[in-house]
Amino acid sequence: MKKYKLVIFDFDDTVGHLTVKWSEVKRELIEWSGKNGTKFNPKEHVIIISNKLSETPNGKKKVVDVFTKYESECVKEKSYLMFPSMVMLMRDLRTAGCKIAIATGNNVKTITDILKNEKLDSLVDLVVGIDSVRLSKPDPETLDIIIEKLGMKKSDSIFIGNSEYDVVAGERAGIETIRIRTLWEDDVVMLRERLLDE
Repeated sequence: MKKYKLVIFDFDDTVGHLTVKWSEVKRELIEWSGKNGTKFNPKEHVIIISNKLSETPNGKKKVVDVFTKYESECVKEKSYLMFPSMVMLMRDLRTAGCKIAIATGNNVKTITDILKNEKLDSLVDLVVGIDSVRLSKPDPETLDIIIEKLGMKKSDSIFIGNSEYDVVAGERAGIETIRIRTLWEDDVVMLRERLLDE
């Protein structure tokens, strides 16, 4: 079975869970965009809204500022969870010699602060987030930057995520991608067999 040299993980609802009030994030972004002449359907996903706003410099700044506001509150209050079986998988991948990266729709500081709080920062070689790219997933830029910065081949890399946006990003980047279900232990077993040849 194939061995991977780089395993890239999505963060929220893949490795852990942030209890961010995403409905409030979306509300603020919609209100701001309305005042600036752009209307959004409130039923649209916050990812779609934030990516559309990020097409302009002012819009991008607003997106990052609003994400920072809510995510920093989540980190400050330690209002997040890490999934133990996924953390154990990351540890075992590191022991097996794999590089590990996080491709997230959150801010880099949010994820790096959580990793430091949980003493997991030594497991992760690179975090690339919404504040590192022009457009977040499903755009492939997040994954492309990871591959480039770590000097890896796409053929030696795999991306693990939990959403359709992760799958689309992986396909667009040309990286093998596995979609898992949040907190499904059967999926973690499958990953272990696939990534560690157990």
